[in-house]
This record gives sequence, C-alpha cells and structure tokens, in this order.
Amino acid sequence: IRLRVSSQGESGINGGPTGDLYILIEVRPDMRFQRRDDDLNTSVEITYPQAALGCEVKIDTFDGAEVLDIPAGTQPGSKLRIKGRGMPKLRGRGNGDMNILVRVSVPKNTTAKQRDLIRKLADEMKVTVKSK
Repeated sequence: IRLRVSSQGESGINGGPTGDLYILIEVRPDMRFQRRDDDLNTSVEITYPQAALGCEVKIDTFDGAEVLDIPAGTQPGSKLRIKGRGMPKLRGRGNGDMNILVRVSVPKNTTAKQRDLIRKLADEMKVTVKSK
C-alpha cells in the first residue's frame, strides 16, 4: 500500500514548493489470527479436564492478553466470542469481535496412574474402553 501526504516532502529546488511524501506500508500476516471482515478468528487448545470442568485461559489480542472464561461442559469445536476485540470498523464506530475456536487435546502418552484414573472415569460413565 502506498500512502501520499501532500506537501510534506522535500523542499523544492530554488525555493520551489515542497513535494509530496510517499509512505510505503507493508502488512505482515500474524499467524495467531485470521481476519474475516472486522472480526478476528483464533483458536485455543485446552485439556479434557478443563473442557469438562471449565477454566480460564489467556487469549492474545491486539490490545494485549485477555482472560477468557471457558464454561464447564464446553465441547470440542465450540466457538466463543470476545466482543469488541476485533479490527476497527472501517465505516462506523467500534471494533469487530474476537472469535475463538476451542480445541480439546487428548494426550498421546499417559502414565499408568493417568490410565487407571481414566478407566475409573469410564467405568463411572458406563462407557467401554480397550482393556490395554
């Protein structure tokens, strides 16, 4: 993007009028966010216990970190929103929203104690799992 600022450049030759100032603007993408109109989209990864029982996590915004309350029973793929933490609206007042996709991570490696606790939970919930 090239921005022109009239009469703010170098002085003219032999006392002539000042020239224009041209500013080149390069916007670098931020891998944490995807923009859709005035809204910003991002994701957060939480564990199964955090999804089941609820938690608070820090979310990066352009204005700094924001605490997001994740309610108990949040399902994988749920979308939460922080109002007014998106991009400034080009034709109007205020900002868009920050939309957060919740991803629930499942551990690939567990300790014997963790496996035992998960089996007990499965028994309590009356669901079948592999024995080993």
